[in-house]
Amino acid sequence: MFGVDLSEFMVIGVVALIVIGPEKLPRVARTAGLLLGRLQRHVSEVKADISREIQLEEMKRLQSEVLESARELEQSVQSQVRDVEQSVQSQVRDVEQGVQAQVREVEEQIQAQPVSAVEDAVAANTASQALRESLAPSLTKMAAIPSPDGVVAETAEKAASNDQLDPFAHVSATRKS
Repeated sequence: MFGVDLSEFMVIGVVALIVIGPEKLPRVARTAGLLLGRLQRHVSEVKADISREIQLEEMKRLQSEVLESARELEQSVQSQVRDVEQSVQSQVRDVEQGVQAQVREVEEQIQAQPVSAVEDAVAANTASQALRESLAPSLTKMAAIPSPDGVVAETAEKAASNDQLDPFAHVSATRKS
């Protein structure tokens, strides 16, 4: 540890035996061993403290690197989210413009239709009402015929009571309002 060989230890031991004497040498050796042990423990504690400090510094450095990479990742994700939002918004605007254009075209076509088409629809509605009135007694008779599952009677009753035979009922309803 200090560059002392075995021969130098022997010289130190002989000098200590002569100076201290054979009676006190074991007690001095024991005390020297205790002091040397304490010194070694203290040195190992200092080494461990230094090692912990070095590890702590490495952990702090690693933590800062991880935080920095997390910030970079968050920024890249946020920029990608902004890009996606912008592209979706532009697509939504395009779709809205397309729908508005189609609505305008349909409105123009409706306004451009001649009044005679509406009159033809009203005439067809009148004809369907007359057909329904002429078929009503037959449908009522069909409702009276028993069927095994009651489907025919139920359907006939619904047809007689509803406007199912009137394909232009919606035209007359819009015409009235």
